This record gives sequence, C-alpha cells and structure tokens, in this order.
Amino acid sequence: MSKFEVKRKTDAWYCEIAVVEATTPEEALEQAAENEGQYRWQHDGVQTFDDRHFVLLDRDGVEI
Repeated sequence: MSKFEVKRKTDAWYCEIAVVEATTPEEALEQAAENEGQYRWQHDGVQTFDDRHFVLLDRDGVEI
C-alpha cells in the first residue's frame, strides 16, 4: 500500500486563486510567490476557525 502526505489546515484563511502559466506545477508556485502582484487574484472563500481542510502533497511536499 502506498503512503501519501496530507496537509491539514486549521484556523482562518482568506483564500484567493490566480491563473499562472508555467511548464510545471512547481514553476507555477514559484512564479506566483515571486510575482504575486502581477496576477489577478480572485476571492475563493474563507475558512474559519476550527474549519478543517485536507490537501494531498506530492513527493516534494507541494499541495496537489
């Protein structure tokens, strides 16, 4: 049986999404972090305190 890393986010988060063109998911994360002001971020909800959000992580610890 395979093992996967799963991240649980707890607390309040203001979530936004932007479309980033890149060759790989890792490159998209890097570009978003380095140039966040160049993207049009759209509101994608708010997680509140004690809200639980589980995400799957790839081998490099990146959310997928």
